[in-house]
Amino acid sequence: MRRVALLFLMVVAALVYAEHPNQKTIGDVVIHYNVFNASQLSPDVARQYGISRSGNYGVVNVSVRKGKPGDDKPLRASVKGFARNLLSQVKSLDFREIEEKGAIYYIATFRFDNEERLKFELQVQPEGMSSPVAIKFENQFYNP
Repeated sequence: MRRVALLFLMVVAALVYAEHPNQKTIGDVVIHYNVFNASQLSPDVARQYGISRSGNYGVVNVSVRKGKPGDDKPLRASVKGFARNLLSQVKSLDFREIEEKGAIYYIATFRFDNEERLKFELQVQPEGMSSPVAIKFENQFYNP
């Protein structure tokens, strides 16, 4: 019974300390990233930031925070990247900074075809860090 309890505690501890799938942590700096279909944006938000809500456009969103959870602050960064499809066609990502209400976001839009699978490669250079952080992930997109 003790072995089972110990094994359970080890699994729970591993889960608690495991990195979230859409973030990368370097010391006290956390880089959050996600990608989604632009049609999920509200019309007001899309209009405010000049983003097409078309079903064949996607948005990459990156934010960088520094500090302890609950006491962290937004951190400026330089964000560059591209997406590559299964035919090795490259889609450049032109990130722009959006600052609002104590948050800083870096967003880029891109076009995709229905059921297209894209591999993203980002270079995020947080302010004050000596080298960029490489982030790689992939996602499959569908038209609504």
